[in-house]
Amino acid sequence: WGINGQADKVVSLDVTAGKMFSQNEISELFPTLAGLERTIFISYWEDCCGKSESIHITSPIEIDTINGKPYLFRDGFFLREENNQVLIYSFAYDKDFVLYDWSLEIGDTLPLLALDPYSFPDIEYPVVVDYKFEYIEDENDNLILQKVPMGNITVREVSAITLLDGKEYKKWSFNSNVEYIEGIGCLNGLTFLADCYLDLIQPEDIPICYQGEHLVCASRNGQLLYQMSESEMENLGAKCKCLNEGVPNDIEIITAPTIEIQKVIHNGQLYIVHEGKTYNIMGIEIKNLNFE
Repeated sequence: WGINGQADKVVSLDVTAGKMFSQNEISELFPTLAGLERTIFISYWEDCCGKSESIHITSPIEIDTINGKPYLFRDGFFLREENNQVLIYSFAYDKDFVLYDWSLEIGDTLPLLALDPYSFPDIEYPVVVDYKFEYIEDENDNLILQKVPMGNITVREVSAITLLDGKEYKKWSFNSNVEYIEGIGCLNGLTFLADCYLDLIQPEDIPICYQGEHLVCASRNGQLLYQMSESEMENLGAKCKCLNEGVPNDIEIITAPTIEIQKVIHNGQLYIVHEGKTYNIMGIEIKNLNFE
């Protein structure tokens, strides 16, 4: 059941794990995803979460099939590649959405995606959709949750960048300040996901103390492709962990500490409670507020 008592589509899936693929098959099925390793730096406000944290994600190797198609499983999401695009499976629609498109030109659009945390409680994976939820006042001035289309972002510039392997790749800049590089994904984000490779998917909740994500470096199959400048790393306090000696060839995730956040609607207003403090939706602390 979805918001306001409306039933959403229930999808019956055939998800199968454990099929073995050769390295050649994996490289053919996932030409940009196979062997991709990224070091992400996530920033928090010092006075809220205490310090900044970094996340290191190595190349994933787990492959599952959904409805007969092979998907690479990464951070709870199912990805596959086709026609120069990276596709992400949506349980809500029982189909793929375009996550990355390596063929876009100036003026082309890419759909923004979101996570639906409300309508599909029986699905254990994040549910990717093309809408988000917003609190909207009804005729009685009560706040209610409604679905709002996410819309698209538009390519404003396509440029070329030479990566550390000496080859030239495309770089896309969108009107929303999103930037990504062919094959290695987004350079920065504001998503609070485990890897800003999934930057175009907007989460429902973002901690108040969260600032953003930065791609520190990226490699594929043992070849360093991208690394931010030494001055940028020094300014952030970040380090490149790609190609670290001893890193295994499976998924290794080092995540920031879990941050408990509670949403409360009181007298028609939305408040966020974090570590005993109460904030309004603008992130301003509200004192002496009693919810009883």
